[in-house]
Amino acid sequence: MTIVDDRPTTESERAPSPSLGHSWAPTASWRLAARLARREVRRRPGRTLLVALLVAIPICAMAVGSIITRSDTDRAAYARSNGASDFSIIQYSSIDDAGESQEPLTVADLPAGTLPTGTASTDVLSVYTSVTTTDGSHVDVTATHLDSASAIVEGLIDVAEGRLPTNGTDEVLLHPELADRFGVDVGDRLELARPDDALTVVGLGRTSDDHRRPLMLFGDLERNQLRAWQLLTLVDLPPGSSASAALDSIARSGAFAPDQLQVLSARTPDGYWYAEGSYTTGDAQAARLAWGWVAGVLSLAALGVIIAAAFATSARRQLATVGQLAANGASPRLIRRTLSLQGTWSGAVGAAGGIVLALSMFMWGTPVLERIANRSWNGSTVAPVDIAVLFVTGVAAATIAALLPARSLANTSVLSALAGRRPIRPVQSRTVTAGVICFVSGLFLLAVAAAAAQGSVGGGETDLFAAVAVLGGVGVLAGMCLASPLAITGATAAASKLGASWRLSGRSLYRTRWRSAAVVTAIGVAGAFAVAGASVASNLESTSESPTDLPRDVVVVTTNNNSDVSMVDAAVLNDVRDVIGPSTESMVYGLDLAPPTDARLEAVYAEQSAPNADPALGSNLITPSEIVVADDDLIDGMGLSASDRAALDEVGAMAVWATFVSDDPGAPIRSPIESPVFRTRLVAGDGDFQFDAVGLQNPYTSRNGVNSYLMTEEYAADLGIGVIPTGIRFTAGDDLTSSQRRALDQIRFGDTVLSDVWIVGDEAAAFPSEQTRGRFWINYQYVTWTPSATLVQGAIVGATLLLVLLVVAIGLSLAAVESRDERNTLIAIGASPSTLRRRSATTATVLAATGGVLAVPTGLLPVWVVTRVSEGTASVPWLSIVAIVVIVPLLVGAVALIGSAIVQQLHPPKALRDFTD
Repeated sequence: MTIVDDRPTTESERAPSPSLGHSWAPTASWRLAARLARREVRRRPGRTLLVALLVAIPICAMAVGSIITRSDTDRAAYARSNGASDFSIIQYSSIDDAGESQEPLTVADLPAGTLPTGTASTDVLSVYTSVTTTDGSHVDVTATHLDSASAIVEGLIDVAEGRLPTNGTDEVLLHPELADRFGVDVGDRLELARPDDALTVVGLGRTSDDHRRPLMLFGDLERNQLRAWQLLTLVDLPPGSSASAALDSIARSGAFAPDQLQVLSARTPDGYWYAEGSYTTGDAQAARLAWGWVAGVLSLAALGVIIAAAFATSARRQLATVGQLAANGASPRLIRRTLSLQGTWSGAVGAAGGIVLALSMFMWGTPVLERIANRSWNGSTVAPVDIAVLFVTGVAAATIAALLPARSLANTSVLSALAGRRPIRPVQSRTVTAGVICFVSGLFLLAVAAAAAQGSVGGGETDLFAAVAVLGGVGVLAGMCLASPLAITGATAAASKLGASWRLSGRSLYRTRWRSAAVVTAIGVAGAFAVAGASVASNLESTSESPTDLPRDVVVVTTNNNSDVSMVDAAVLNDVRDVIGPSTESMVYGLDLAPPTDARLEAVYAEQSAPNADPALGSNLITPSEIVVADDDLIDGMGLSASDRAALDEVGAMAVWATFVSDDPGAPIRSPIESPVFRTRLVAGDGDFQFDAVGLQNPYTSRNGVNSYLMTEEYAADLGIGVIPTGIRFTAGDDLTSSQRRALDQIRFGDTVLSDVWIVGDEAAAFPSEQTRGRFWINYQYVTWTPSATLVQGAIVGATLLLVLLVVAIGLSLAAVESRDERNTLIAIGASPSTLRRRSATTATVLAATGGVLAVPTGLLPVWVVTRVSEGTASVPWLSIVAIVVIVPLLVGAVALIGSAIVQQLHPPKALRDFTD
């Protein structure tokens, strides 16, 4: 009988061993495999640490996501903004016709019996305003008042220092940044000009739901001190009561007038309540947890390629051990178990480390978490089931990664294993075929998901389509993974036609093809995501056009009541000229009609909705300010087509918001030029007018400040309407800068502190006039900054470079261990240190270039398929492709060359020492 044997034993061989004290277990048992695997894990700390880190990172991220999802629920969010209440009601200030503030309704105003006995409530008054210091500085704050003695407000304010102000006193709690702005601390006095108060600072703190809100919590603040306010009524019901039932009872009580009830908004821990019905936010916790787990598994799958490469390298170093086990009768099953359980032990270490790190972050890193989220953290909920699932997931991922090379190594012959040599098998055609099938199937699933998502209405359908898309993406990546050994073969053939260092690198990569293929796959995955992202980013627009759609070098100053532009203060126009610099000026003309009163408009709307209303007018009801009188400069700037110009001249008015085709059968009237024409009603303070307007037939470059209608001066004269200048158009030589746009805003709003809502002395509750230099508008093209496509692609390529450097570093480290004999041979035959450095550089370059070549189709084809199906556009990011295929490999090779030189300086290679190690 051999030392390692799993053949059936005879009855005599099963006799108890007096030295062992128990029956001899089969050598293929899990216990023996676990002991052997545990020994190898301890003997190879470098590989164990690498695998543990690669497992710990995604497991830690998954654990963090699980804790956040379990802890940061809708109920927790409700508690941060509504305290310990069962429901809250929000009311906003309003001004009656006399300019007086209307009083809100409170719980005390409800009829008896509306709410259950034992109901408690409290009010939180707040408003965003500015306060004025004694030196004239304006500081924006959220002025708030609550009853600090009420238990319902518990959790609303996160006190950092001091205490909450006592109700009815001159005490105040400030946001720490406001305290710095005012130059005060706890215990100091704060003097204000508006409101005219002297306050004692008793605490520093933040609102729990938003730490950025500039909180100024007053001990004494009344609604009659404010022109505008928000009143949050927090209601605490007795146990067993229903918030929805209580709100329905309030709606039926008649306490709220119909118009008040129509705009009443209430919130419960489960959702929102309106007079028309309640809305439940729903619990998407399970879906978020599931998708977080899917994302983590995909990350582990991507990192599993590197883990498999690490185990493949160490498995090759264990060939002699494997040969000894096989020579003593160990079955391939025992060898597979031994090698795969090394992944189990390493995965257990990594998963445990990731979970412990995640738990530590929430135990000691809560302040950092609050700083990132800008809100208070109400406590962490850790689900043991989630932790168990994550631990098993990490262990399973590492075990599977170790099993892949183990299955191949277990079938190595005894002599080959004892010799420490493993035969190099060619890439099988079925591997390539399977890769093509996976890749094409993945593209098909992505196309199906994109096509189905076009008509999706959300909900469960969205999750289903997302799952199909995930499967498609996995198929694409699996196809690339199966094709990577063939790519290594091709790269080796290409390298053999270059210099000596390239040939050495190609030969080494070919000898370790399966390990090198794993590294190339990891590089390809990173590059594929980069190519896909760059393709999407190449369509980014640098600006976001607003509805006014003015050219970026144009500023239009108009009156805001359709009056003559001479009503605007000349100083305003001079300020605009100073801001934009040299420019050409032209008049903007409108109709000489007064705007209708609100009462007139309400009467017209009622007339339009009457059963006997003229159906030809439809909803085309406009006021004089919506019409701009056309002139040649205005039309030229819009870029109207010749046919649309002819239509405007023929009909006399054009709706720039309506685009029609010339053969539209729904057009009620047709002009001689076959353009649809519809009737429009113009309501003015001087009477009503009806006119024909034609729609656009062709695209135009810019509305040029025309939001609704164009009308010729001749047509206006036919309608009996005069024309007056209502604005001035300034055309600068260059596009407006962001500083110029801010300066124009300052002209528009700078003469009034609009956020000041304080009522001081005998001031009225109504807001004062917003402007003191005439009522006017300043319009320009609002530009939302978005990063340029080049900038985004550069960032993507930079991130890809870092990832490729990391993967190549790991790959070269594994290669250095596996190819030690090859390096020693080169040293023995007289290879210079520069040859070894160049070999490292060319190896890194070949790995990065091969991965980059695989990344191009893997990243581009899915994006092309999805955009084609969804009728979108996707460009080929040539610059990014060149960078990933050429520049990144060269940079990686340069870094490898420098790194090899540094290592040689620290540890000079010596053939005798290396051979005797």
